[in-house]
Amino acid sequence: MTSLLISGCAGGPQEKPAEQAVSSVPYLFYTATDLHYLPPSLSGGEQFSRMLANSDMKLTEYSDLILDAFIGTCISDHPKAVIFTGDLTFNGEKISHQILASKFRQLSDSGITPLVIPGNHDIDNPAARDWSGKTAARTDSVSRTEFEEIYHECGYGSALSKDPASLSYIYALDDEHWILMLDSARYEDNTNIYSEAGGRIRKKTIEWLEPWLKKAEAGHIDVISAMHHDLTDITGFPAYVISNAQEIRDLFAKYHVRVNLCGHTHLQYWKTINWKDESITDLMTGSLDVYSFRYGSVSWTANDSLIYTSLSTDVQGYAEKTDRSDSFVSAFDENSAFRFMQRSFQRSSSMFADQNLSKEDLELLRDVFKKQAMYLFDGRITEYTKLLSDARVSRIIKSLDARSRAILTGMSGRYTHDGCGPVTINMKKAGS
Repeated sequence: MTSLLISGCAGGPQEKPAEQAVSSVPYLFYTATDLHYLPPSLSGGEQFSRMLANSDMKLTEYSDLILDAFIGTCISDHPKAVIFTGDLTFNGEKISHQILASKFRQLSDSGITPLVIPGNHDIDNPAARDWSGKTAARTDSVSRTEFEEIYHECGYGSALSKDPASLSYIYALDDEHWILMLDSARYEDNTNIYSEAGGRIRKKTIEWLEPWLKKAEAGHIDVISAMHHDLTDITGFPAYVISNAQEIRDLFAKYHVRVNLCGHTHLQYWKTINWKDESITDLMTGSLDVYSFRYGSVSWTANDSLIYTSLSTDVQGYAEKTDRSDSFVSAFDENSAFRFMQRSFQRSSSMFADQNLSKEDLELLRDVFKKQAMYLFDGRITEYTKLLSDARVSRIIKSLDARSRAILTGMSGRYTHDGCGPVTINMKKAGS
């Protein structure tokens, strides 16, 4: 059987795959998410550092270097494809999208297929700004149509089928592996001052999707999905899971779509639920722009298994090889971890001040709090759990009121395993 794998992204729509699949070999691809890319030309002004210090823990000032290091890793490792699950840009800047598309071309020029979908930051974003000057100046964002035009060579131009109602599409990785690239962003609900963070799969998208899932089932083709938001309610916060998650779970259970690649929360985690006699797993990859700059490696063997492992981008090594190192980058892992914890705590600098603790105990507890976010975002929750079991830390926590205790222990109760993997998912079809 002739393979349908297209090297790079160029070319016209894919041919219809054959009805029957042959015995499979592993298909290797990488996945990355929440790049929040902002090029040097739009950053570095007077307000830029203050904005970052008071926002979340992204290392946006080094997003250009981090992305180049990841692309360099991909070119060296040569997976067959790289899937980007949204929030490609900092706040939807048109210039950011255009530069990203040119960087992704390095992948296709190396025979690696880049595939993209938007996140909640990427389209019609009223917060698009140029941060290079004295003040943050408004800059153009992109419309849905412009997004598809810019990334024509990153999935849209060679899709098996495109959804007329959204930026969703189906891509045949080869004869046996399809990926549903699903647009869960609600950019049509953005206003002039507000960008909608929540997600959903549109009703018309579901109507377009189901006949293709029937074709895949009839042709014994393995299918997984990728979207920006999650399906299994990993965090317990409604804004992070698509609003019609139950409906999509029903659809996926019916057609045995067992895996969803996602991002949005910046956490490195995975979760499996049982749904109507089927298991569905969210593989949530941490933000490429947040310590420790995670991406996922996926080995997928149709009608057998899918193995996901999270890896950390070697930014420091790449910078040294390409002469882009500076005083921060020369100890990048250590410095970026410190800056992550520093920014994590800046928004909560008065934390535990009302708990009548000694200065030493207060400092220790705040250090624990800062490390909580770092371990969680890095997919190493068991290390945080070990930290909580330290005798002195445990004694201090027991002295806190219920709310303060929950702040420190709640995460280790919700996230019960490390998120980095490897995790193996059974892809065998019934009766095989």
